[in-house]
Amino acid sequence: MSRTPARSLRSRLLRSHLGMTLALVPALLILGAWLVWIPILHSATSDFATLIHDDVENLQSLPAEDRDAYRALMASEHGLYVLQTLPDSPRHMNFLPYLFYLQVALDNRFPQTSAITAINQPVAGYAFTLHTESGPIHLGFSHERIGTAPVLTLAAMAAITLFLATLGALLLARRLARPIETLRRGASELGRDPKSRVATNTGVRELDELAETLNTMQQQILRLHEQRSLLLAGVSHDLRTPLTRMGLALELARENPQTVRFERMSGYLEDMRQLIDSFISYAQINVRGGNEPCHPAEILQSLIQQRPNLAATLTQEIQADPELHLNRLALTRILTNFLDNATKHGTPPFAVRQRRSTNKMGYNELRIEIDNGGPILTEEACQQAFDPFIRLDSARSPHQSGAGLGLAIVRDLANTQGWRAGLTPRANGGVTAWLALPGTSNPDEHP
Repeated sequence: MSRTPARSLRSRLLRSHLGMTLALVPALLILGAWLVWIPILHSATSDFATLIHDDVENLQSLPAEDRDAYRALMASEHGLYVLQTLPDSPRHMNFLPYLFYLQVALDNRFPQTSAITAINQPVAGYAFTLHTESGPIHLGFSHERIGTAPVLTLAAMAAITLFLATLGALLLARRLARPIETLRRGASELGRDPKSRVATNTGVRELDELAETLNTMQQQILRLHEQRSLLLAGVSHDLRTPLTRMGLALELARENPQTVRFERMSGYLEDMRQLIDSFISYAQINVRGGNEPCHPAEILQSLIQQRPNLAATLTQEIQADPELHLNRLALTRILTNFLDNATKHGTPPFAVRQRRSTNKMGYNELRIEIDNGGPILTEEACQQAFDPFIRLDSARSPHQSGAGLGLAIVRDLANTQGWRAGLTPRANGGVTAWLALPGTSNPDEHP
């Protein structure tokens, strides 16, 4: 099946504008004729018919010796010529609107009027016969009496309108297509240079927003590419240590098999399993689950109850929350990571808060905050904690394991769901891990 070649936007705009113009021009001409031209035509022919009526009455009321002078006056002043007889040369009917309305006006003023016909005379282009009480009278008038030819006038108007419409269509198509062409070139440049940006100053708000969306998407793709490259490097780096230890333990076990050495190898295998699970979880972070109605407070309470040691020293300020349509699995993974980080890498006092707030854009949010004590950290360190394989070693025991992917998973999960997550350093030491959820039951209402 053949595919119709796609037209350029400029061509489509030009064709659409010309099509609309060609459809509107006849309608406008008809409307203009009905409202302007026909009333003027009716008034002009009525005045001319009245003039003919008055001239004929005056001519017939004059003595015979004065009629020649009045005929000359009619010819010079009014463009009316009294003919002795209608010419024998071929005559033909003319259907100009002016003659039609003039015929109607004459029929209303004289008992009987012959049809106005076109003739070939030096001075008169049209002739007709009036039947009066004194007898028939033949009159003629020139074509100049009608004025500009209506057909030529309409043709000129149509030609000028079409020319202006074509010019306007070209200018409009060029004006509309230029920012889109700029956007297209910028998007094409993204494929050749991943670090380039699409211009966001096209002057069209919707196109600027689209360009900004493309730039954001490009940054996300770059970050994803960098993270995947870092992930591959981290896999080989983090697995090297347990593999080296296991190789050494195997050599020692050959010489002197002991249960403790096999237990150590089992521990090394468990460390590798945890590392590989972390890598797999991070690699599959963009797999979305479906949203479902849930209450974040209930999920948070359930996770706290699963950690009795934390619950015993935890201060809770959890407000009642509305039912939200969220990804329950993603929310559970983020809160689990925050709670585990607080207990593994933090110190008491612990606190959990859930409250409603308003963000900088003026939209309602449901904010969950988890506090823990510990060393004083900087804003920069809290930001770096979300990068893959970054460990806040000053807050950790040297014997604690982990690939440094937990908060990276949290950030990507939050971004995937349209949420916001972060760490804020506390003045007295430790951090506040927070998660901001759209505070509406319909996610489409939140930007």
